[in-house]
Amino acid sequence: SVVQDFSGQAVQVSEIDPYDFLRPGKEELTRRVMGKLRGGTILHFHAGVMDTVAALPEIIERGRRLGLKFEPLPTAD
Repeated sequence: SVVQDFSGQAVQVSEIDPYDFLRPGKEELTRRVMGKLRGGTILHFHAGVMDTVAALPEIIERGRRLGLKFEPLPTAD
């Protein structure tokens, strides 16, 4: 996908939708994300999905070990 950053520049980003709403389990969800995770990747998760809640600490820890930083996307007011 191509999006605009705050300066108006076009930026290529990758997105991961691990289909967490299907409740694949913590291990499968982690595998789906880690297999595609790169710098600049946008992760799509659904609120209230317990598999996501269980998997996120490991995903974040493993991503940080790879030198990645995790931040929420800004929201429109």
